[in-house]
Amino acid sequence: MFVVKHGSYFSKSTVTVYLSLLLLVGCQVVPVFKPTAVLPTRSSPLDTPATTTCTPSLTPAFSLTETPIPLPTISPTTLPTAALLTPVVKKTDRIAFLSFRDGNWGLYVMDADGSNVLRLTDNKTEVSRFSWSPDGTRIAFAAQRYGQNSVIYAVDADGRNLIQLTDNAEENRNPSWSPDGRRIAFTFSSAGEIHVMDVDGSNVAKLTDFGENGYAPQWSPDGSRIAFFSHWRSCQSEIYVVDVAGGDPIQLTTSRWTLPGTPTPVGVWSAEPNWSPDGKRITFMSSRDDRILRIYSVSADGGEPARITWGSCRYPAWSPNGDRIAFSCTGEGGHDRGTYVVDPDGYNYLKLTDIASYGYIDWSPDGRRITFESLDSYDSEGDIYVIDVDDNNVLRLTDNGRNKDPAWSP
Repeated sequence: MFVVKHGSYFSKSTVTVYLSLLLLVGCQVVPVFKPTAVLPTRSSPLDTPATTTCTPSLTPAFSLTETPIPLPTISPTTLPTAALLTPVVKKTDRIAFLSFRDGNWGLYVMDADGSNVLRLTDNKTEVSRFSWSPDGTRIAFAAQRYGQNSVIYAVDADGRNLIQLTDNAEENRNPSWSPDGRRIAFTFSSAGEIHVMDVDGSNVAKLTDFGENGYAPQWSPDGSRIAFFSHWRSCQSEIYVVDVAGGDPIQLTTSRWTLPGTPTPVGVWSAEPNWSPDGKRITFMSSRDDRILRIYSVSADGGEPARITWGSCRYPAWSPNGDRIAFSCTGEGGHDRGTYVVDPDGYNYLKLTDIASYGYIDWSPDGRRITFESLDSYDSEGDIYVIDVDDNNVLRLTDNGRNKDPAWSP
């Protein structure tokens, strides 16, 4: 199992502002209205100033005036081989997460009971999305230092062997480790084109060339395709897949709800694709029907999406064996507030807890537990929890500062 998370510039706050733009403006100035549901206020990869066009104005998340103290940088042409970059022995039952406890979004790991917390980055490094290697020994992450462009790094899960994988003048974000552990997908430049590279930073290959922002690349379980979301071809954010071997992306979703008097759908979007373990279906969250944020599932080869939830819900996560989908609901539109699991066909809802989340949910490798965050909004004081799926025992892992995006070690 492999996982990808995010925050910071290409963060959920960015998705929030940009997708709120789509909800209120679309590709043209439209009358102001109060939506039934909006994208949750939380970090996102589409954070842009208000504009009446579909192209976001991309700026660094922060800017400091201190003299930069660069992280250790190794040219991709001289990096050690992948075999030399994984000397640590995997420690099972670990959770990586982002925390603002020390004044910036840093990358941390801890045991699944909340003990042995270890910070992997310093307080000058603002971390966004990260991804575990499939063997659980290393973590790839995107980070900015002193307001400079975002760079992809990799580090051992014990904090050793930090190396820089990208070295260019563009923004490099959203790393996603391949299932075989040999490559990392990421978004390149402000246009967000999908690229892949070897885990030592070499052999960079461009997969998309559509000139519009792509986000959240997710490898298929067999490593042959990558799903992502983008507003390519329209002003709406849609779900796409692209073959790693090459070829044009395939659009899997089409927004269809339209405001009266507008020629194209506005105020709707689809985002955060998540592959089923067998690679046959992709879940995502969308306001495609009536602007209420719900969970849907679509064939990885295309077709009509099936609605999984009826209320306002977000961030679906497949269980390791594919028999259930976890998600969180806000309490609007039909589901009580809380965290749930449901069968892939939308039947047999089970509410696990009243605690809801505006962020990601992740399963333990054995499928018995779920970790999630309790953030109600991007600026709230959130904490990370673990819950047993079968007996609903809840364990709070953190209690100091803003914590988000928990991801279980494979």
